[in-house]
Formats: sequence, structure tokens, C-alpha cells
Amino acid sequence: TDRNVTSRVAKMDKFAGDLTFSTDTFDQLKYFTSSHVHDEGNLLKNKTRLPGDIRFFHVCDEYRERIAQIGKLETTLIREVYSEVSKGRQELSNSSSALTYDDLLTKLRDVLKDPERGRFLSDKLLKSYPFALVDEFQDTDSIQYSILDSIYPKEGNGIGLMMIGDPKQAIYAFRGADIYTYFRAKKEGSPRHYSLQKNYRSTPALIDAVNKLFENDGRKPFIEQEIEFFSSEAGLPGSSEDYLVNNAPPVPFRITIQRGISSSKTQSRDFSYDETVTQVANLLEHESIEIKDDSSNKMRPLEAGDIAILVSGHRDASEIKYRLKEVGIDAVTYSQEKVFDSFEAKRMQMVMGAVLDPLNSRELSNALLSGLFGTGLNRLHTLKESEPLRQALIEELQELQERWIKSGFMAMYRALLFKKGRLDQLAELKNSERIITNLNQLADICSKKEIELKMDPHSLHSWFLREMARPEKDDEQALLLESDQNLVKISTIHGSKGLQFPVVICPTLWEGRDPNKKDFLEYHKEGSDRITINIDQQETDNRVRAENQNAVEAIAEEVRKMYVAMTRAKYECRVIWSTHNQSHLSGLGASLLGRDKAINGIGKKLKDEDDEDEISGADLTDSFNDLAANNPGVIRVIELDEQRRRSERVRWNRMGTAEITSPAYSGRIHLPVQKRVESFSSLANHKAESGEPDYDQVTDWYVDAVSGRSEEKGEESIFTFPRGATAGTAIHKLFEHDNFNFNTLDTADPDRIIKEVLEEYRFDEKWTAVLDKMIRDVTNADYRGLRLNEVKREEQLREMEFHFPVGKPDLQKLLAVIRDEEVFPVLAEKSQHYLTGFIDLIVRQNGKYYILDYKSNHLGDTPEHYSEEKLREEVEAARYDLQYHLYTVALVRFLRQRLPGFSYKEHFGGVMYLFVRGMTAGSDNGIWFHKPGKDIIENLDDLLRR
Repeated sequence: TDRNVTSRVAKMDKFAGDLTFSTDTFDQLKYFTSSHVHDEGNLLKNKTRLPGDIRFFHVCDEYRERIAQIGKLETTLIREVYSEVSKGRQELSNSSSALTYDDLLTKLRDVLKDPERGRFLSDKLLKSYPFALVDEFQDTDSIQYSILDSIYPKEGNGIGLMMIGDPKQAIYAFRGADIYTYFRAKKEGSPRHYSLQKNYRSTPALIDAVNKLFENDGRKPFIEQEIEFFSSEAGLPGSSEDYLVNNAPPVPFRITIQRGISSSKTQSRDFSYDETVTQVANLLEHESIEIKDDSSNKMRPLEAGDIAILVSGHRDASEIKYRLKEVGIDAVTYSQEKVFDSFEAKRMQMVMGAVLDPLNSRELSNALLSGLFGTGLNRLHTLKESEPLRQALIEELQELQERWIKSGFMAMYRALLFKKGRLDQLAELKNSERIITNLNQLADICSKKEIELKMDPHSLHSWFLREMARPEKDDEQALLLESDQNLVKISTIHGSKGLQFPVVICPTLWEGRDPNKKDFLEYHKEGSDRITINIDQQETDNRVRAENQNAVEAIAEEVRKMYVAMTRAKYECRVIWSTHNQSHLSGLGASLLGRDKAINGIGKKLKDEDDEDEISGADLTDSFNDLAANNPGVIRVIELDEQRRRSERVRWNRMGTAEITSPAYSGRIHLPVQKRVESFSSLANHKAESGEPDYDQVTDWYVDAVSGRSEEKGEESIFTFPRGATAGTAIHKLFEHDNFNFNTLDTADPDRIIKEVLEEYRFDEKWTAVLDKMIRDVTNADYRGLRLNEVKREEQLREMEFHFPVGKPDLQKLLAVIRDEEVFPVLAEKSQHYLTGFIDLIVRQNGKYYILDYKSNHLGDTPEHYSEEKLREEVEAARYDLQYHLYTVALVRFLRQRLPGFSYKEHFGGVMYLFVRGMTAGSDNGIWFHKPGKDIIENLDDLLRR
């Protein structure tokens, strides 16, 4: 047709001017080959004259043939890659002794097939489980069925395999379910087949409507030859009076059709979305719709929660929900998806990465891209150009990092969300309820996991990334509902399976499924339940057959999805239909046309022969009208010439107008005592937050700036290494790195670890040699009996977190126990507190346990500044003695629980504070050692318990 010629010429123009190969435009090339142009059938069908011998058409022939040769090469490469990847995957699995869930199934299947071992195992299983009942059998696959078939004989006394399933509801092919396995099992299994005759969900009239829609008049409405439809009987004959409109049962099955044929899916969706909103609004505003309440058994007005909208995908759900909200109707979305698969999980991951590495420019950009910092994407460019903006974001991320370290993930999350009105900004977004619900659910899961596994921020972030990548996720991660209020429900058809709703609206059943032309095609050969994958990259006969069969199987599943959607309704099902030029490839369209016409339409679509489209559209409209004419009172068709768009807000009175009151309370109000978590930092420095690893001298840089000190340029040494919180964190990170070990340092090269840490914390690589020497000095220093360079990994515990209940901790009382200081009177107050903290390193050697803590404090630029006298001054000034006494109490409590016969004298070796800038191999310089007296620790422990 003229339209096709114009379209194809335009695509060829694009193809000729495109330097990159495009499959979509290349597909148009066949219409310009000499063989196609001179085909007598095409000339006759299109009523065109035979063109002359034009060289352009021959060039297209030659080009297409050469591209086909490339396709053959591509096919060969794919086969070789598949073989190598399969082999490599098996070798990795064997070498790591790893088994996936699929491995377990295939290995069990293979063992059961073995003549000797298989019989032994199947006899054992059969003895333990003489009967097996498999529900939802239509969702199984060939491997699972093979296992069951190997265990259970076809016939036998006292044994049996019962398979329960409905092939009409097999809609989970994307999860690996294979309906062809069901067909095979039915043929091979017991001849005893049973069907449920009665339907206990829907009213008699709605059951009758579904029967009429699918009754087998020879057209094979489910496309697959093996699926038969048997009409159902009403199991609840009296339910017709449970749903009334104007005091009478309504027509239960209603189809609203947009007249004409659309070639634009966008316009068709627009019509469907608007008509859905209009119909929901009309239902809620209707004054004379009554429904029986399940709890009271009495009639009541129809409510929003009685209506469900079942759609094909989440995009449809989001758009309809937004349009409902525009007219004052709130909705809630149902989903069987997992929250770690949501976009909000990606948002959260971006934020976590940025908070943990605020100096990384990529992470800074991710922070803005997450959308959780309340800024537009235009600020990404501004971020690179504006240093004040960049610095402000870095500072905020550093504050959030500090809060996370001190008070946990949830505290950080709440600080992020409630700052600068960000929660209000999220609430204004199109799908705000879903977004906020997902974020809160993710935060709750993270907080629980953080506490349960005692995770530091980096460990929690790593766990989060693994959860996002893990295919099998826990039930806890299923998406929560945004609200449990009485709201309109929106669900994908997949998510609605197994549920029922009083009124169901299906707005997307018109949407045809494009036949698949991707590189790899899955399909079943006739009479086989084995999946075949076609990888041909050129148009061979096998490829054409694969495309056809793949399309037939896909559209047959669309029919089953449509059946599932319609059978969710209890009283009324409404279909909104836009006759698109591919609607005959939809589930409902293909079912009405029947198997033969549907397959014919698929073949024409794959060949880009579209003259059948308009006929199919007219056929479908006629089919709907015939159904209504032949089944009055059961099926009704409404044809609309114009799109109905609702603009005014819904006027309805279903939420009630009774005044909300609460009974007066005259008793005395008692506020429970606040619980707090304390750490050394909060006790020593009177901070509100606690629970942070001590990474030394957070304000070093500030003191230097105020006092006018600056780093002298010259030879790099540990004394001139940068100071402050980031430097302290980097030094700690070196000793805590997974690949760092004290006992192998002499034979290992730590430079890779050092460079990794320097890059992570944005320090120049010039410090590599300095930090290498520092690590070796610390490892080989004189520890007065402890040989750190011999401590193996299994003899140490890094970053041990402690958390236990204490009474009200008072700094003056604690110091009075530790030092000989006066106790100042304090106001008595009943309260419950928790003491928390992190111990850098605990090592065990020769039966004794030692506490080691790294200090990166800068006390001066010579070793003499780190003498015992200087260290004593620093320890007392910074109250580190309080810190290590608290650490000692925590370790002693831990060892008493874990070590039978624990003796403080025999088993506790003491505390060593390692001021790493002043340490030298073979010397005890820079090491503060102390073993508190047993009486002091016991008194301190007793004081903390009060």
C-alpha cells in the first residue's frame, strides 16, 4: 500500500545514512531486493507494474546476502561461546564445591535415572512418602516432573502421585514454568482425571458469561490444542442477590469499546486509562449500588476497596493510579515483586555509596541521581562547576556518615529524609506512596539486618548489593502495600492470581503482544516438552519456524493471562477495549478469533503483511456484539465514539461523616523513662549520638587551622602524613583490610592494599612507602611479651562491637573508680541505658587475650613526642583511660560467657594503645600499655550495672 511504501522508504533512508548496523532498519531491506520486487504474487496483490531492471534492487540483493554470511559466522560464535561458558561454569562450580538450586535438581534427577542408585533412592523416598500431592502443577517444569516420575509408578496399591493444576492458569513461563510438561504428565500419567465442576467464587450470571466467552465451538479459544474448556456450574446459586444496582442484579460482564481502529498504542492506552478512571468514579458516585458485607452479612454501599483494576504491567498501574488521584480517588497497588528489585532499592544503594565515600566524584553524582536529596538533575552540571555546592554536599554526606557510624542506619536514613523538607518533596511525586513505602521497607530491613548481624556501614552496604543481585529473595522482601485503608486496588494480572475481588476492571486486555524477533528464541517442537533455543542469526527455515512457534506460545500465554484476569471477579467484570491494529495478537483477541485465525495473523505479522489488521479489528468488534446479542442479560457491549476524560473530582460520601471523638482521660499521665545508648564518645565528650568506632582526632584539621599550623613541605614521613578524621579512618582501614595479616607481612607485599585505601580516601599515592613502613613498624614493635608478627588470623577479632545494658553511667563516678578524683554530686534519676562501642583488635596468644587500639593522633614530629610520659598526658587529656577500662569490662563480660574457668589474672593480658605515628620496629616507643587491676574492673563493672 502507499502507506507501507512511504514508511519503508523512510526506514531505508535512515538505514542508508546510519553508520551503525540496525536490525530494525535492516529488516526493511528485503522489500527492496530484486527477488521481492519482481515476485509475481506481490505484483498481483499490490496491483503494481513490473519495474525495470534497476541496479539498486540488485545491490540490495548482494548486500543482504553478505549480511546473511555474517549471520552464519555470528551463529557459530554463539555456539562456541555457549559451549565454553557452560564448561567454565561447571569447572568453577566443581572447584568451589558450589551448588545452585538448579544443580540440586539436576543432580537428583540424574541420580534417580541411574539403574542402581536410582532404584535404591526412589524406594527409600517412596517408603517415607508413599503419596505425593503437587499443587499448582501447571507451574512445574520438566526436571521436577522427571524427579517425581522416577519415584512414583503409574499404578500401584498404597502409593500415588496426585497432580493438581489448571492449565488455563499457566502464566509463569518467565519464572521457568512449562505448560508443556503438564501436557506430557497428563498423557503419561494415570488415566484417572478429575475436574471441578462447580465454581464457588462468582455469581451464576458471571459464571455463565465466562462460559459463553470460552465455550468450545471448534475455534480452540486457548490456542493450545491440548487445553480444553469445560463449562462451570454455580456453586453459590443464591449469590445473585448479593450485588445489586437499583435493587436488581446488573449485567455481570461488560465490554466498553472505542470505535475505530487505532495504530497508536499511546492513544489506545490513553483511552483505556481515562475510561478506567471514569468508570471507577461512576461506580463510587452511584447512589444505588449495594453489596453484601462479608463480616456482617448485611447489604451496604459499594466502597472503593471493593474495586480492583487488573493491568498488564507496572507502568499501567502507576499511570492509572496517578489519574485516579487527580480526581480525588486514592488507590493501593498489589505486587508479588520484591522490594530489592524496585527502583527505590537502586536509589538507596546510590545514597549508601555516597554516604560511605563522599569524596568520590562519581558517588557525589549518584547522590543527586538518586532523587533523595531533593534536587533536580540539572544540578549535576552545576555540581562540577560550583565548588561551594560540591563542598556543601560533601559536608552533608560526611555528617550522615558520622550519624550512621554513631547511631546506626535508621538514624542516618531519618536524618536524610527529614532534612530540608525532602519527605514533603517525595510526597509530591507522581507515585509518592509507592516510593515512600519502598524506601521505608528497605530502611527497616537494613536496620534489622544491621542489628542482627552486627554489621558496620561498609558490611551493610556490601550485603545490600548482594541482596539486589540475588535472584531468590525472602518473603520479608515482598513489596508492602502503601496503605491498609479501604482503597481501590490495582494489581498486575500476575500478582492477582489466587485472589478475588467483588468488581474487576481490565483496561489493558486489548494490547497485542509483538511476535518476538530477538536473537535467541525459546520454543517447543511439536509433541515435545523440551525447550528448544534457536540461535540462528540468519533467516533460515529453522529460524522462521522458531519465530512462528515462539509467537504462538507467547500469545497462548496471553490468552491464559486474560482468563486469569476475568475469573478474579466475584460479581462484575468490566473490560475496556481499544481496537488497536494489533489487538488480534492480544489474548482476548486471539481467543475470540480462534486458533487458526490467530496463527494466521501471527504469520502475517512476522512477514510484515498488515492488510489483515483492519479485518481482524472489524472481526473482533463483530465478535463482541455477537456475544452480547446472543447472551442478553449476561454480556453487554457499549461502543463509544469519543474518549471520556474525567476532570472534576469525585463527589462521593462513602467515607462517612460521623464526628470523630475520643473518650476523655482523667488519669495521671506517666511518661516512661527514656532509654539511651552511651559510648565512650558520648560519655567523654557529652555527645547525643553514640556507638561509633573511635577514629581519633576528628578536629585535628580545625585546631591546626586556628593555631596557624600547617604541614611543612619536605620529605614525606608518617609525621607529615595528613591528619584528621579521614586520615584516621584510612589508617584503621589498612589494619582491618580483609587481605591484611600480621603473621605474613614479612613475605607479603602490602602495597596493593595501601594503594587501594589511598584511592578510596582520596590520598596521593606518594604516601605508599610511608604507610608501608608504618605498617611494618607497628607489626614488628616490642610489645613486652606479645609477638604481634606471629598472630594468625584465627587468633584475632577485629572491630568487635559490644552492646549491653547498664544503669545511668555518670562520667565523674566512672573516673572516680579509675582515677583518684573527687565525685561531684549528681541528680538521681531512674533510667535504663545501654553501653555500646567497637574494639579495634582483640588478639589471643599463649592463652592470654589483649586489647589493641590504633591511635593516629599527631603528638609531634619526632619519636620523642611519643614517649611514655607524652602518651600518659594524651591518654588522660583525651580520657582514653576511661575508654580502655570500658573496653576491658566489655571483654571480660564476653570471656566469662565464652571461656569456662575464666581467670582475669591468667587470661587477660592487658591493653595496648598503639600511637602509630611514633612506633618503630624493635622498640616500645609509641605504645601505651596498661593492665587495670582486677578490683578496679570489678568495681567498674558493678557501678555500670547499678
